[in-house]
Amino acid sequence: MCDKIINVYFIISAVFLLMLSACGSQPPVPVNKYYHFPEPVVDAKEAINRSIKSVLVRRPIVNGIYNERAILNSQLSKPLEINRYHYHLWVQSPSLTVQDSLVKYLSMSNVAEVVDRKNRIKDSVIIDSRILRFEQIKSNVESYALVRLAFTVNKAGKFAIYEYEGKVKAKSLSMHSLVVAFGHAMDKVTAQLVNVLNKK
Repeated sequence: MCDKIINVYFIISAVFLLMLSACGSQPPVPVNKYYHFPEPVVDAKEAINRSIKSVLVRRPIVNGIYNERAILNSQLSKPLEINRYHYHLWVQSPSLTVQDSLVKYLSMSNVAEVVDRKNRIKDSVIIDSRILRFEQIKSNVESYALVRLAFTVNKAGKFAIYEYEGKVKAKSLSMHSLVVAFGHAMDKVTAQLVNVLNKK
């Protein structure tokens, strides 16, 4: 009887030790990483003509997965399929990120005084936008940041619709290089908008 009890004890002990060793071999849990959007880089040549007094940039319309903070990606070989990174996230939602970037770029380009709703002037140009694409395009050897926005510009009750895209290759496959490329892609989009606003 004692031998049976001892055998059961050893079996239970062995199972317990195996469980402990299995737990010890588990890889560490990945840590979330958060990314600020880069500050705009404005070409000095853009701050030439100030044909409008003030501009109001409203928060972009975003639908579905494009308003999640996770950085999105798709494969060059599967352009219709969108995936999200589980542990790489923007500090704030893409709608706020894009609005902030537009406001900063327009202010730095001196195209007009940028106002908010409280300080809006009667004849302010109103810019509405919609995020169409905001993701990484990648393969095993290269990585691109893709930003595509649709704008509706209201000048004194006259509406015009524009769609602009910026696609910039990252210098490496690192996430940091991708985030820098996102900033350049956004700058390309906003520079095209500035050209429109500068036209009389």
